[in-house]
Amino acid sequence: LLRQIFPGEPVEELKKLHNHRIERERSKRVTEGYTPPRLPPRLNSTKHARTVDLPEDFLRLPSTVAVLRYAGRKREDDSVVYRYEALAMLEEKVLKQMTIKGYTDRGTVFTRAVFRDPELGLGMTLAHEDGHVVVHSIPTGKQQQNNSLISQSPSSKAGIQPGDIIVGFNGHCLMASSGMDGHNLLLHAVVAIRQSPDPVVVHCRRRTLIDTPAAIASARHSRVSLLDETYLDSSTEEVEEDQEKKPSIWSTPSVGRNGEPRVHMLVQVLAKKGLVNSKEEMELSGTLAKFNERAWEMEASQAQLIGVRKALSVRILNYFSEGAKMAYTLFVYDAESGHEWYAPLRYYEDFADLKYAVTSLIPQLSKIPFPRQHQATNIFGSPRANAANALDNQAWQLEKFIRSLCSLLYEARPHQSIGEVAIHVQSFLGCDAVHFDMPPSANSPWETPNDYLQEEKSILKRSLQCYVYRAFLLKPLALIVDDFVKNVRKNCPSLQDLESIEAHGIANLQQAALDDLANLERFLDSLQTAILEGGMDDFRSITSHPNFLSLRRMFHGKRGEIAWNELVREAVREQVEIEAYVPLRSVVSRWLVNGWRHEDMEAHFKINELRQRPSHYFGVPTMPDGSEIWMSAARILSENVERSTLPCAKLRAIVEAAREIARICESHRGKIVDSESNNPSQELRQLGADQFLPILIYCVVMAKIERPCALCVLLRALCDKVTRIGEVGYYLASFEATVVHVRDFDLTEETEHMKSFLSVNLDAE
Repeated sequence: LLRQIFPGEPVEELKKLHNHRIERERSKRVTEGYTPPRLPPRLNSTKHARTVDLPEDFLRLPSTVAVLRYAGRKREDDSVVYRYEALAMLEEKVLKQMTIKGYTDRGTVFTRAVFRDPELGLGMTLAHEDGHVVVHSIPTGKQQQNNSLISQSPSSKAGIQPGDIIVGFNGHCLMASSGMDGHNLLLHAVVAIRQSPDPVVVHCRRRTLIDTPAAIASARHSRVSLLDETYLDSSTEEVEEDQEKKPSIWSTPSVGRNGEPRVHMLVQVLAKKGLVNSKEEMELSGTLAKFNERAWEMEASQAQLIGVRKALSVRILNYFSEGAKMAYTLFVYDAESGHEWYAPLRYYEDFADLKYAVTSLIPQLSKIPFPRQHQATNIFGSPRANAANALDNQAWQLEKFIRSLCSLLYEARPHQSIGEVAIHVQSFLGCDAVHFDMPPSANSPWETPNDYLQEEKSILKRSLQCYVYRAFLLKPLALIVDDFVKNVRKNCPSLQDLESIEAHGIANLQQAALDDLANLERFLDSLQTAILEGGMDDFRSITSHPNFLSLRRMFHGKRGEIAWNELVREAVREQVEIEAYVPLRSVVSRWLVNGWRHEDMEAHFKINELRQRPSHYFGVPTMPDGSEIWMSAARILSENVERSTLPCAKLRAIVEAAREIARICESHRGKIVDSESNNPSQELRQLGADQFLPILIYCVVMAKIERPCALCVLLRALCDKVTRIGEVGYYLASFEATVVHVRDFDLTEETEHMKSFLSVNLDAE
């Protein structure tokens, strides 16, 4: 009581005063028989409520257990009444409110009592991120001139870190108001802090490290909230045992870097380029972390995700009218397996049926924009005004609709029917007809250790590509790609414009095509550079996962580092081309087909004539029994070059065909005979350009590539410049020299052998 009355006096003086009062009261009782009144003291609550500082061990619970709150006054004597509120009970109230609102994201919820500082307040700045309030930063505190710290941030003292999600204050869930926009959400949090007494009870949620062995072990035996139980495989234990035997996709990097501010490096790179506002950095970093969190949930429990594709990229490449209906051609690419295919022809009514099916499962999906139907003609069959623009917008909105459904696994809240929605979307895209055998040898035993390493290397590439797929789900990158695609399509010349340009000379048309391709190449390179700079730490984290333990020796040392960088560049470039090149494929094809059609017609005619000639006509070595041994390389060119959509995939097929030629020479050394003397060929002991080019010419002729000249221009213009160095560059130059030789070959000359390729410049454009 004396401490409350005299808060500024030292303890020893209060003890002396207390003893003196006791002695005085004793003397009164002895001499006068005086009985002191027993009335409770009245305290001014506004003056003393915040200045009382009783010792921790004097009838007071520590702030880590409970907080003292003003509970009102008694009616009898108008005295102040206080009560303790346990932090555990307040946290339990918040958790119940979160459960009612459907928040089941994985994380650790903790509660702290934060005392205000007169100058710093709570000592933290807040930001909004995906419907949540997060701790953006925490100041270091006040410092003197000698840099000695005077006071630390109250939030930092309580253990709150940047990146923590604020889920409530004083037992009330703040996430219950997540439906409001970011500004109102922050305003709601500020009002709650201002109206709160001291200390402020803050409820936070912190993400755990998702790649720790304990977390992975616990996730293997826990059900993922994204999928309904009806889609879980019954033989879970057998599938888990099989997953432990073979490597699997793992595209999730580590998060939570020692409590440091989680502004992702990729977001920082975008901010440096002026593509992201500084206020959005934390929000975007949290969004990317959420995508990785969802990926962890799906990849760590693969036995529960049988049949669900988690990285589908969809584009509408073309549309046309079939009577009164509009038909759409959809291109689909699966980053998990590397498969690409065209979905069955779909009509507007099919999209409407899909929307009805998914919204009946999850009503919130009705908020995804869906276009109303447009017709190219009116009821009288006459063309409508601005019909082309309306149909273009309709196709664009339908594409955004189906792409939003494909990214639902990462962007939507967990729902028990989200797995069934994914199955509906996959059936719409024709996934049922695709055999996802990634890698191709996954169902067959590995013959050599090198086969296993190559398979694991392929899976690592797909894992990196899945990460890049999620990066393109970020709004800034998606908007950049969409704006560029719209601009290029808008400026694409019509066939009449191409004819007008060609009227001034075919060279003008080709130069205009090369200028457009150069613009596209710069855009692809800028995207690739940004992702490589911003995601390199995550790429290394993915590579260090136990799934790819066998590859660490392959990537060890200087040569291993070079091989790893090439693999990362290849994975990033492939997904960049999927996102930015595929929607512009029709524009690129229009330039190439019209600009180099005369050269391709000439080459096509000569290829058809040369296909009728025997192999010894090309000076190609054969087996003693006359059997063809080079057709495997020709099939690689015929199947992979013609059927692949991406420029990087076409270039990779050419390199594979060239390596197949070298492998055949190595495996049949001593058995191959010279075409002239029919004796064992001694020249193929070391495969040089003089021996390699005739074989490549023969394979290109037998592959019957449709437009070889336009293909050379495409590869030279759009493929990664860094990749076109060394072995890949040599094989590309050899392929270009082969096409030039075939196109310039004079069929009127009856020569016994084809030796003119020796004069071809390998660096010819």
